Amino acid sequence: MTGSVLVYIPAAKVNLTGPVPQMLAAAFSGCATACGTNWGLMLGRATILVLGVALIAQYSVIVAETS
Repeated sequence: MTGSVLVYIPAAKVNLTGPVPQMLAAAFSGCATACGTNWGLMLGRATILVLGVALIAQYSVIVAETS
């Protein structure tokens, strides 16, 4: 994962607490000024939201199985 982050972002600017959203924002930011929408930022936020929902769903399944 570190190698793919360093392809898009210089080593001094890597965000160690959130490298996945930072990498997505850097990878898909080519159209941010021309199109008006930063798709990398939107994709990063959507990814975090989906992972959060999946985590809650997994916990609810575990609780349902053990009850």
